[in-house]
Amino acid sequence: MEYVRFGRTEATVSRSGFGGAPAGLRNYLEQHDPKVEVGRQGVIDAVLRAVELGLTYFDTAAGYGNGEGEAIFSEALSQIGNRVFLATKLPPSTQGAGRSVANNLERLRMDDLDLIQIHGSSYSDEVTPSILSEGGLLAELEALRDEGLVRFNGFTTEDNNAGVYKFIRSGRFDSVQMTYNLLHQHPAEQTRPFGSMF
Repeated sequence: MEYVRFGRTEATVSRSGFGGAPAGLRNYLEQHDPKVEVGRQGVIDAVLRAVELGLTYFDTAAGYGNGEGEAIFSEALSQIGNRVFLATKLPPSTQGAGRSVANNLERLRMDDLDLIQIHGSSYSDEVTPSILSEGGLLAELEALRDEGLVRFNGFTTEDNNAGVYKFIRSGRFDSVQMTYNLLHQHPAEQTRPFGSMF
């Protein structure tokens, strides 16, 4: 297993990670119901096997099955102790990040989080300022970090639009998780000059 520094933190994680969407979402990749015991146990077994193989980065979200993904991860990770780097997410429309993170922690049965991410596909011109503004969502997450409830703040995206670059330029995030794979390559779209994004 190859390990790398995570974002701009000093944490080291496996280069390969274990994503939680298939765990919590019904029929996401194949027939699966997170509320059926046999399906839950299959995910738990997969998480435990991934840890055996050296994976240390695990990523879930409140939006994966209305918290079901977090609950299943909790069942698995409670069997191995504090041996992984765990990330979860909250929606960009969240009002009251403290309550949202408290719910994440309750479902995950943890006292604090390694990483909380703003869960976005693309950030509109209306949403971006509400996240970055004084007293906005990011300020709330920074306060939770200062309280010790989260170690790091990040955001996810499936786009490379102006909002993403504003987030990066702010210097206030520890990590960016961007969708990029063989079938989903538009985040690396290079036909426009870099400056045209702003």
